[in-house]
Amino acid sequence: MSRRSVVALIAYAALVGSVFTPLYTPFTTGRDDSWGIVVVLVAAHIGVGAGVARIWALLLPVVFSVAVFLAAGAEGLAFVTLLLGIPGGIVATGIGWIGAVVLRRGAAALAMTAFVCGLVVAIWAAVETTERATAQHVPAELQAQLPTELSLGNLCPGAETPRHLTARLRRQTDVLIRELHRHPDWLVSYVYYYSDDPEERTDITIRELAEEQLKDLESGGNCAPELQRRIRDALG
Repeated sequence: MSRRSVVALIAYAALVGSVFTPLYTPFTTGRDDSWGIVVVLVAAHIGVGAGVARIWALLLPVVFSVAVFLAAGAEGLAFVTLLLGIPGGIVATGIGWIGAVVLRRGAAALAMTAFVCGLVVAIWAAVETTERATAQHVPAELQAQLPTELSLGNLCPGAETPRHLTARLRRQTDVLIRELHRHPDWLVSYVYYYSDDPEERTDITIRELAEEQLKDLESGGNCAPELQRRIRDALG
């Protein structure tokens, strides 16, 4: 195996291995930047295809997809990893391999370019994660005044939300908008609810909390348009 192949495999392992860490958590909360994870994976597979430039490199996305599938519990939505990850990974790796065959001497440059693109996104994620790790958490009193347990989607028509909860959510939204102006980067403890998996509590910023609640309102169509407008204005 050539030195270029070894370097490509190490770079590939580092990039795809980072997906199994909390590094990209900021990409999946609030505004959806999960496309960045896709960029990392596509870049890694193009890079390893070009760097190794051997047909057996097409097996790597199969191994990776199975690993993700098993890590996700091998059930439910984890099957999507196999259905999309394997063909998508093979195509990306194949692009790198074909590019290496066509470019020949330019194969190393193609591999390096792909890996650098993935690295740039990984560095972006690292910066976001570091900023979150050093951010201040809201005081317990303020936490209780923010909409972290209930979705603003409960204000949508047909939700049949009791009046006292409706009033509570509107008060919490007022506090959310106020704090979005004052401390957008402070952390709050937020609960994610899933249909098939247990609920998950995680720390997100006040800005991300506003983005999450805005998504819930938007998913209900013409739901509390005044609140939607106020939150959008506060988000800038």
